[in-house]
Amino acid sequence: MKKNNTKCLNCESQTIGKYCHNCGQKTDTKRLDFIHFISHDLIHGVFHFDKGLPLTVKELIVRPGKVARNYIQGKRISYYNFFI
Repeated sequence: MKKNNTKCLNCESQTIGKYCHNCGQKTDTKRLDFIHFISHDLIHGVFHFDKGLPLTVKELIVRPGKVARNYIQGKRISYYNFFI
């Protein structure tokens, strides 16, 4: 297993491996691109749901700028991932 020793973008804890030991977010957040969004993410997002969907919808209505900033900065564990 390849180890990466980086800082978690979500909670800023030191991480080793594929997931943060503190919050559980993946350490390999990928750059968002349109081709991947259409080919995988849109189809996946339509047919798969998880516990973060209600929170994400509420936050998008109440604080849309904060959600967008957090997601772009890599703080994604709290939100429904439309771009898996």
